[in-house]
Amino acid sequence: MIVMDNKNLINGSSALAPKYKPGTRNVDEELEKLRKQQREKQKQLAHKRTKAKAKLLIGIAAAFTVGVILISRYAAVYNMQKNLTKVKTDIHNVSMENENLKVQLLKASDMQQVEQAARTKLHMVTPDKDKVIYSESTKDYFAKAANENKSDKTKESLVAKIKNILF
Repeated sequence: MIVMDNKNLINGSSALAPKYKPGTRNVDEELEKLRKQQREKQKQLAHKRTKAKAKLLIGIAAAFTVGVILISRYAAVYNMQKNLTKVKTDIHNVSMENENLKVQLLKASDMQQVEQAARTKLHMVTPDKDKVIYSESTKDYFAKAANENKSDKTKESLVAKIKNILF
C-alpha cells in the first residue's frame, strides 16, 4: 500500500488509546454548551422585545404627530370659519346701514321735508319780495380768473425755460 499523505497515517494501534471513552461523559462541557444556548436564546428574546418596544414607540409617536397635525388644521379651519361669519355679519350690518341711509336720503331730498325742516328746526321764513336782493354776476367773471392763472403759468414756464437753458 502506498501512502500519499501523512494525514491519515497511524503509527501503532488506535485500539489502546481511543479518543472517545464510552463510559465517561464530559458533563461540564455539556453544561457549558447548554448555558451558552440558553444565554443566546435569552439575548435573542431580549432583542426581539426591544425591537417590538421600539416599533410600538414609533407607532405611538407617529399617531401623536398625526393627531397634532389634524387638530392644528381643524383649529385653522375653525378660525377661518369664525372670521368668515364675522365678515358676513359685518357685510349684512353695512348693507342694512346703507339701506337706512338711502331711505334718509330720499326723505331729505323731498322738497316738502326740506321746507318743513327749515321752518321748524332752523326757524327760517320765506322771503318777501321787498327784502329780496339781486346781485349781478357776469358769465366772464370766472373765465377771467382762469385766463389770469394761465398767463401766470406761461410766464413762469417761460422764466423756468430760460433758467434751465442758462443754468
